[in-house]
Amino acid sequence: MNETTKTFPVQRRYARVACNAAAVVTRGEHSAAGICDSLSIGGAFFKGEAAPARAPLKLVLCLPSMGPIEVEGEVCYSRADGIGIRFTQLPPNALMAICTYVGSTLH
Repeated sequence: MNETTKTFPVQRRYARVACNAAAVVTRGEHSAAGICDSLSIGGAFFKGEAAPARAPLKLVLCLPSMGPIEVEGEVCYSRADGIGIRFTQLPPNALMAICTYVGSTLH
């Protein structure tokens, strides 16, 4: 491998952990159930229907041992198996729940 073909790991702003929680994404009047595959305080990967980039949405996430939390976000990227979501608004209860979940998963 030479310098032009070398790949580097993606640097993320926040720690991201594996997550297998039930989730529902709502865009306008359309809702789709799926699975939150990975999670950080900055965003999530939703395994489910694809959506166009930059589409605004709401995500309801059911983390284990916690009630459902709702966050607002936008689609960063779309793949055949789901969408990458960047959170745009995290209510205090959602931020605390995600921090607790990520922290307990990391340790």
